[in-house]
Amino acid sequence: MGASSNFFALSDKLVEHILYTDGSRSKIWSRGATSTQILNLAALPEKCAWSSLLKGVLYCATPRNQGEFLLQRDVWLRGETSTRDDLWWIDTRNGTADVLAELSYTFDASTLVVSPNENTLILKNRLTGGIVRIPIPQESYD
Repeated sequence: MGASSNFFALSDKLVEHILYTDGSRSKIWSRGATSTQILNLAALPEKCAWSSLLKGVLYCATPRNQGEFLLQRDVWLRGETSTRDDLWWIDTRNGTADVLAELSYTFDASTLVVSPNENTLILKNRLTGGIVRIPIPQESYD
């Protein structure tokens, strides 16, 4: 999939989709696809979780300042800087991405977990060490 030394990956439960980083790009490999999908968002596997109910759907905490983050990605991975994230719904089936929540406070997400019924995202804030629960709008499923 990638020859970069900056290789991190997150697969869905059936390993039909894999989100990975290759250099400064976020990509999705899908079983049976003829090509790898390149995301326009800085979606790091460490800040994302696959839906267990909807095939090909990904939830991600994505830095608000995309360009700056891509330049400082390795610094973030070493814990030397933080980000200000918004939460995104990414549908790899049709290539769309929608903002789920624009957080009004500084939030650097890690360890993203989706509740079993997918009505809540549970995230750890790297800045405070606290856990935050954020409801997933039901219109996301339309």
